[in-house]
Amino acid sequence: MTIRIPSPRAGRGASFAAFVVVVAIASTAFVGATPATGHFVLSHQGTVGDRVTGLGWQADGSATKMNFAAATAYCSDLGLAGAGDYRLPTLGELMTIVDETRVDPAIDTNYFTGAEVERFWTSTPGASGNHWRVHFGVGDAYDEPDTSEFYVRCVH
Repeated sequence: MTIRIPSPRAGRGASFAAFVVVVAIASTAFVGATPATGHFVLSHQGTVGDRVTGLGWQADGSATKMNFAAATAYCSDLGLAGAGDYRLPTLGELMTIVDETRVDPAIDTNYFTGAEVERFWTSTPGASGNHWRVHFGVGDAYDEPDTSEFYVRCVH
């Protein structure tokens, strides 16, 4: 997956300059692609299992938006399906549930119910105290200030 971010050196009237951040996942998982048939499985008590990555996801994201500190606390306090080890996903992990064949939302709503066409926090640090987020309208990713308020979809 390639994420293009405008260069801070691209001034007014300059041609668009970008640098590329490559997100790699050390697994056989796809990143921001079309999930294969059977990739996800509905688990019990509000969770979705990912057969490729082995991750367990919160099926419904948070009901409200929150800043980064509150998002971290929300996941660590979450106890779905008897699991108490929930956390914010990394950027690479959250991108594995993006479905680029869909928009508004860019996620499979057969598994991820109540999917907001919104931005969701990740645990991946960005620049200057920021953290990355993924927008499930189109599946893009940017780093944002930790004081911003976004939804949360926890993983374990």
